[in-house]
Amino acid sequence: AFAEQRSSRGVDIAMGKNKKSKYVGSCGMYVFSHDGDEYRLLVHRRSKQVSESHKIAAPGGIVERIHCGEDGKNLKLGAKATAARELREESGISLSEEQCEDLIDLPAAPGGWWGDGTHFNFGYVMH
Repeated sequence: AFAEQRSSRGVDIAMGKNKKSKYVGSCGMYVFSHDGDEYRLLVHRRSKQVSESHKIAAPGGIVERIHCGEDGKNLKLGAKATAARELREESGISLSEEQCEDLIDLPAAPGGWWGDGTHFNFGYVMH
């Protein structure tokens, strides 16, 4: 049997068959707390069950195609939804729909796991 591989187009090659992957990208959510004098960044230690275990990281996760609009092609929409959900799951902080619309686009390094342009970082400032 062939080992699973990922192409830059989000296609899994497993057992010699091509199929669209349900995973299409990744995202990170950087939350800054501002108390008037200084900013603080929310981070957590990654669990031992994931890659880069025990490292300090911002909340984030893997984007599923089902969250990327009706046609499954709006990766940024799916990334925003995933980032907000992961923030809630990993920190307990829930953002409203309006707050999600106002997320700040942050730079992402080129060459994501699923190819260029498949990783999104977002920011939010809590006052």
